[in-house]
Amino acid sequence: MRLGWTLLCCGLIACGKSKPPQQPPPTEVTSPLPSDHPPVDTVPSNAPSRQPGRLSITQLRGSFPVALGNDVNGKPITWQVGVAPQLQSGFDVYARTLGEADFADLTEDNREPSPVYVKFMDDAARSGCDQALTADKAQTDAKKRTLLRYVSLTDTPTTNPTGFTKNLAYLKLRLHGVKVTDDTTLEPLQTLFSQAGQGSTTPVEDGWRAVCVALLTAPEFHLY
Repeated sequence: MRLGWTLLCCGLIACGKSKPPQQPPPTEVTSPLPSDHPPVDTVPSNAPSRQPGRLSITQLRGSFPVALGNDVNGKPITWQVGVAPQLQSGFDVYARTLGEADFADLTEDNREPSPVYVKFMDDAARSGCDQALTADKAQTDAKKRTLLRYVSLTDTPTTNPTGFTKNLAYLKLRLHGVKVTDDTTLEPLQTLFSQAGQGSTTPVEDGWRAVCVALLTAPEFHLY
């Protein structure tokens, strides 16, 4: 035992005496600074950049109510699972499966993309968009609607082309934070709207539901 401790101590001492690898000296910032401000070192050129990451479950819990507003009962919209009246938040039920740390078996959130994450986020988007559409149908004041801000469920791209395009641009800004400056970038969403309503008894509602789900499952919503 004494020999083992001796070897361990010698190893630690040897490691302590070893010199760390030489790093290139930082360069000083040449931009103007206040006269009483000390020099500021720049970040070394070999510093690794942060890789894109997906939203954590905590961030998703907070993002859904902001993106989708309140349901028909005035409660913040979230991913619902189960059968009424015993509905639960999917972000709570599947938190561990989606990588949220429990600080017992997992001490850090796992934010790696996976097929399971993609599948559950599709379920979450459908649940959230259904609730938002139901709330919008019951809301007569267009300014208080979440998805149908500039259109109604009777408007189509033919009957109200200006409102239709304006509503698509509004949803792109609301859900992705992207301000549309070229209406041609909305053409894929316009095509999706038309295709989703084909053969349906509620083509306009199904079209907007498809657009909502597409925006909520797009990388722009989940990666940062």
